[in-house]
Amino acid sequence: MIIQMSILLLTIPVTCTALLLYIFFFWRRLKEDYISKAIFNAAFLTLIATLVFSQFARLTDHQNAWFWGGFVGFFMSVMFFARSYKFKIFELYEAAGRSALFLIIAIGLADYLSFQNIKSLAIAGFCIALFGLFIVVDANYRKFTWYRSGRVGVAGLIILGVFFTARAIVAALGFDILSILGRIDFIFSGIVAFLHFFFVYHLSQN
Repeated sequence: MIIQMSILLLTIPVTCTALLLYIFFFWRRLKEDYISKAIFNAAFLTLIATLVFSQFARLTDHQNAWFWGGFVGFFMSVMFFARSYKFKIFELYEAAGRSALFLIIAIGLADYLSFQNIKSLAIAGFCIALFGLFIVVDANYRKFTWYRSGRVGVAGLIILGVFFTARAIVAALGFDILSILGRIDFIFSGIVAFLHFFFVYHLSQN
């Protein structure tokens, strides 16, 4: 009982911090181009949709389906808000995608604190590295000779493309890691990774 309470006391601050960071970095990314009220509405909508769809996915037979349920809710909420409130889709998706890394970091850390699962800690570390990659790409993408358009959104698409590529590799190798459905995840993650890199190409040409 004491151990369970200790774990709870550790995971709650981690989760709350991740949620606050999600909202903060979401707002920070978009604050120059959109009013704060609309940004916070978008942040809360995407966050709630992600969490709700993730919980519904937990009701399925596969315990790791929560990730894809959350991703579907995340993607649908971004599409809905962009169309309804006239946000530029790639700017909104980038802001939400980068911020979502903090949710994955929190899940990885919480799982590590609860079960001492070193694989979950590795996931958290990988997402921290992706956030660093985002900073580097975002600061330099206009210098890329192949990225002629200079449009905003490429940094988010690249880091998410790398994220799903890594998932596809992990799934193909058969590792049993938090949120991986099994080898079938190779197909899902591979398709999503390809689409992200395709949209990077699309942005570079327009």
